[in-house]
Amino acid sequence: RLGNKWWIVGSTGTFFTLDDRGTTAEVTFPTTQHLTGIAYGDGRFVVSGPYFDAGSREDIGALWTSTDGYQWTPLLTTVFDNFNLNFVAYAAGKWVTASTAGLILSSTNGVTSARQLSGLTTSLRSGAYGADTWVIVGNSGRILTSPDGTTWTSRTSGLTADLTAVAFDRGLFVAVGVSGIILSSPDGVTWTRRASGTATTLNTVGSVAGSWVAAAARASGSRSGT
Repeated sequence: RLGNKWWIVGSTGTFFTLDDRGTTAEVTFPTTQHLTGIAYGDGRFVVSGPYFDAGSREDIGALWTSTDGYQWTPLLTTVFDNFNLNFVAYAAGKWVTASTAGLILSSTNGVTSARQLSGLTTSLRSGAYGADTWVIVGNSGRILTSPDGTTWTSRTSGLTADLTAVAFDRGLFVAVGVSGIILSSPDGVTWTRRASGTATTLNTVGSVAGSWVAAAARASGSRSGT
């Protein structure tokens, strides 16, 4: 959220803003890639996506950057050639993104990225920062933590099912996944399974107006006040 607007990206290059009155405005984006994430920090937007644009049938780069949210430049670098990036996040002066093949990238300026060792080859789906800790979740119940976005440690989730999203607020990490999975943790290390009341895959999670909200691709979802 920036400038009293939510900046939202999605499939086939979909990009729009949403203000507090509920008014949407389309942002023209120069690709038909499936855009997987957007983050803002230190005067810069960064958008993540797949390396290959299925619409134009060309390699176009998996990260895009902009200083105003409207004029976008692809970051063409061999650091993430042929990798599809699933999210991008900014916190504590660092950009973090990860891929479908266990690749983790970190950057201090949103332009030049360095590969970090995850020790995994599974898809890493989402990341969040809180309590001085980065947390990344992914397929097969994988959870990684890092104090600095550079050195990563594998943690035990107690699950082998895919985790799709993670968020942090009010001293708590919350992760969601397939079959209605919800996990919570105060530190990213020790995780507790929570009842969701649904068997639907939960694709995203966040804290809104004092409540945790998890949502699926369709009408199913879960809400908690704690």
